Amino acid sequence: AALALAGNMVLSFPGSPFFGAMRRALRKIQGLAQADQPNAFDLLGARLWAGVRRARPYAKSEVWFREVYTGLQRRRTVQIKYYTLERDAEVLREIDPYGMQIHEGAFYIVGWCHLRKARRTFLMDRIRYARATEKRFTVPADFSLKDHFKHAWNIIRDKALVTVTVRFAKTVAPIIEEGRWHESQKIERCADGAVLFTAGVAGWDEIKGWIMTYGDAAVILEPVDLREEMLKELTA
Repeated sequence: AALALAGNMVLSFPGSPFFGAMRRALRKIQGLAQADQPNAFDLLGARLWAGVRRARPYAKSEVWFREVYTGLQRRRTVQIKYYTLERDAEVLREIDPYGMQIHEGAFYIVGWCHLRKARRTFLMDRIRYARATEKRFTVPADFSLKDHFKHAWNIIRDKALVTVTVRFAKTVAPIIEEGRWHESQKIERCADGAVLFTAGVAGWDEIKGWIMTYGDAAVILEPVDLREEMLKELTA
């Protein structure tokens, strides 16, 4: 059952370096179990499912994906052509891939950008070309993928840390209390059944969208600038 669930998730990403390996592994296991449990994984799939919703297809970028992953595995600098959304341009650059994370159906690569001379996060979907070079790099001893995104609400982590406090009405309070939304979260129940949610995040661009999903059941208490910004957007 555990392997079936893991397989569901990995097989949601055709074209990734992990897709073929997982499919071969499941086929081997199924072959060994065929005599006692024919179609074991098919039967489990009807009752257990862990596919990744909105998973990005990587079939068209399979070669580039493998080159990036080779660089990550072997600690080799990778030359990439990266599309920057803000500038609407493709830029050739070299990166040292330190780690890789899946978030909301997409792969993100964290590493050192030789062009910007800084640690950056790259969306795999925007890599138009990649080639692992023979240049070797060393991952900083203090690097941790988990710590890298510690203050991010989702992926953005290079903005100033801000404390956001939101009052959620009684109608949605149980949903907020049940969730593990952020490592820094603090939830306090009010006398009327509402809850105060507080978190320290890198900028408010990402948490703003989450707050909006609760409509008038969410009231921003601080920062005031965020409340005014959302008021303008909602009015528009």
